[in-house]
Amino acid sequence: MSKSNRATASATADEIVDEPYLYISPLEETGDDYPDLRCLVSNIQGKNEDQPRRSLPVFGDFGSCDEREEFTLTPKVLTNHLLNPSIKVKISPMLLITGGLPNSSKTTALRCLVRNVDVPVTGLKEGDAIGFCEIFAARNLISNSILLAPPDRNKGYPSVLYAGVESMIRSSGKKLRDLNIHIFPAKEFSLFQDPGLNRHLEEVMTDLSNHDQQKKIRLSKWDQTLTCGLALINVWDLGLNKIPTYLLSHLAGHLYNSHVWLFLDLLRDAEHLYEVPEIPPNHPDVLRNDKDLIMKWRSRIRYFLSFARLASKKNDTRYKKFCSIIATLRRPTETENKKSRLTEVVHAVSKQLKINELIDIENIYEFQTFDEMRGLESLKTLLNSWITDELKQAQDVPLSYIFLRGMLLGNKKLYIKRSVLQKISEELSMCPDMFQEFCRLFTSFGSIIDVSLIDSKSEWIISQPIQFLNMLDKLFYYNGDDELVTKYGLVTAVTSEQIFGTYSPVFMSFLESFNMAIKLSNKEVDLTLEGSSPIYYIPNVCTNLPDLQCTPVSLHLVQEMNTSLPHFRILFILKFLEYQPHIQIHHAAMESTHINVTTFTSHSNLLFELVYLGDITEFRFPSIHHSHEDMTKICGCVIQACHDVMSKQSSIKYNFAIMCSGDEGSNPCKVQTYRHSLPFISSCKKCSSGLSDKDNAKIAMFNAEIKKNRVPDEQMLNGESFTLEDAANIAERLSHLSPEVAKVVYKEFKSTDDDFEEETGWKLFMRMILDWEKNNKDSKREFVLKLSSIAENLKSDADSLIDLSSNHLRGSYLSRK
Repeated sequence: MSKSNRATASATADEIVDEPYLYISPLEETGDDYPDLRCLVSNIQGKNEDQPRRSLPVFGDFGSCDEREEFTLTPKVLTNHLLNPSIKVKISPMLLITGGLPNSSKTTALRCLVRNVDVPVTGLKEGDAIGFCEIFAARNLISNSILLAPPDRNKGYPSVLYAGVESMIRSSGKKLRDLNIHIFPAKEFSLFQDPGLNRHLEEVMTDLSNHDQQKKIRLSKWDQTLTCGLALINVWDLGLNKIPTYLLSHLAGHLYNSHVWLFLDLLRDAEHLYEVPEIPPNHPDVLRNDKDLIMKWRSRIRYFLSFARLASKKNDTRYKKFCSIIATLRRPTETENKKSRLTEVVHAVSKQLKINELIDIENIYEFQTFDEMRGLESLKTLLNSWITDELKQAQDVPLSYIFLRGMLLGNKKLYIKRSVLQKISEELSMCPDMFQEFCRLFTSFGSIIDVSLIDSKSEWIISQPIQFLNMLDKLFYYNGDDELVTKYGLVTAVTSEQIFGTYSPVFMSFLESFNMAIKLSNKEVDLTLEGSSPIYYIPNVCTNLPDLQCTPVSLHLVQEMNTSLPHFRILFILKFLEYQPHIQIHHAAMESTHINVTTFTSHSNLLFELVYLGDITEFRFPSIHHSHEDMTKICGCVIQACHDVMSKQSSIKYNFAIMCSGDEGSNPCKVQTYRHSLPFISSCKKCSSGLSDKDNAKIAMFNAEIKKNRVPDEQMLNGESFTLEDAANIAERLSHLSPEVAKVVYKEFKSTDDDFEEETGWKLFMRMILDWEKNNKDSKREFVLKLSSIAENLKSDADSLIDLSSNHLRGSYLSRK
């Protein structure tokens, strides 16, 4: 660089002032004298005359090549430094997850957001299980902006590795400006025992050599001397599909370097969040009827917020809120009332679900599909802000981690045995703790999936997660000739091999680890099957519509509404068959079964059915075919298996109940509101007049077994009296009602509205609740039922009151009658 150019660069750097981050197109070569930087500084000066100036070092002043010491990087030198855990690079691992309500244009928003970054968007397609792309990001210290580009992941992140080379030089006490770096492409060699490491080292040396030659020609905005840390961003676009719905929830807590964007259509959804969505099927094939198989039994708000848990951190909390709400707007209109309603509902329900600490409720970002110029501005701001925050906290990661991940990418294999990869890591001087840290780190942003984090007995690491997960579509949306799959959710080894080929054992093992499949012998299935190979029961591959109607005089396991266990069925079957190994799954006389129903038989006689309804699980005992002693034993095993499963979920409260006979005709999509806890002594007028002798016999059986094996006090679901959390939640939500409705509610409970003062807010309703509890037995149950009856006579705010009632009615049946 000439003296005049160096002087220009120096002056330019001194003129930089603090300025909001700019969204700049990637990899734009600027030349040594930064001509575009002078223009940028000129613009900044005109807007910020009063701001203090900030001096930055001049990075281009390296002197002539003749004056600088030679530094030659050979494969041997690089290998030695790869074995040194103190050689580190600054990276920010990041995972962007987009979810929310279907048909909200989230995939369109993503495609528009990355189209100027030259990122391949072929992996982002509407209706896919998981769309995928990657973005490479950095913050340029000279232009004070965020740079975005597609990473060359097939070459193992050469830019990151080159930063490692510079880290090597600094660790030796030398200065980059004093060196003339030479990197030569490698020939064939064997510095490692593992051929994959040798092959990857050869590729890396070639890529580093090319990178070094380009750097000598001219500096770019991406030069490591001009940036502070590099962000490796994976993007997961989750569609309306069984894979994200049933499987990804198991990764909650492990994707702790993620940010979730929750999309909804503001005009379509804001006023109907408590309703089941009316969404057409997302695929022309009848087997992809996700509208009924996934969406029919949940409200919009519950489905919308279900994605938020993916941003949680296992056994810890995130340092800030990492779920953002994106409201798609399809035409210009006034949005304040819609946004206010959306904020109110999200705040209320997320708090009840205990995920409010994850969600940025105060800020709603718009994606305007009707304005091509301004439609993405808020999303660009959100993305740049997130990247900036993460780069400020970039992690120092051993260079060997990047090298090992690059080797896996180069192999292009879907999976690898954990023991095999750990042995390879030992060649890079990784101790067991370092290898564990490597697995957790790269799982945290979806680069790999270490299945042992979910199931400690698993031996698999999924090295290409999205490709692997999307291949499961072939099973969960099976369109072959084996009717056992679609009718019963049963998958034979032959069918599995037809779907996955030689990968079949790995896919089945993966589903078992995620508690989505259970391996059964032919003797454990009440169907005539050919051969003696094991068969897998995978309930969610069934294509029959769910049964959503609760039945009277059935045993109900009721959980807190803030958590449902999508894998409860498999866990229950595993435990139950330990106690009753002679019992069989399914019923030969049944042509098919509902997707949420599992039948249990003995000698082709139906014993009971398990009906999974989310936070309610129903055990139906249609009639007693066997002796009373046998059925009592089976009932006891059902209760014990439930206790065994729930004891592993110590944070979830639960109890057993029966539904009141007066609720038999309720809407199947609504939670039945009248239940009686067990043990139950019938003093309910509706039940006394409606129960038959057989019904009373079943209730007596439930009572006897529950008395022997009660729910532990620390997990007992409380609905008989208000907890402080209950009262605070109800009072706060009532304070958000319109003044007219709030006054109606207050008068119904107090019999007068003379002392109603709107401005007192939640305190007024807290006093109302305390007064009610003082004067009424079974205060919470009666309070919530009264609240529900008030809602039936209202036009405005009715859905809010009904949802509030339903949320607390999980425990409202706990009256000791």
